[in-house]
Amino acid sequence: MKHKDESDASYGAITVILIAVAKTDVSVI
Repeated sequence: MKHKDESDASYGAITVILIAVAKTDVSVI
């Protein structure tokens, strides 16, 4: 819980990846 900013950044990166994957899946389908 020391580095909240780092945690937020990690969640942000994961969100971006999930969105990218979702868009890719939609494109494939």
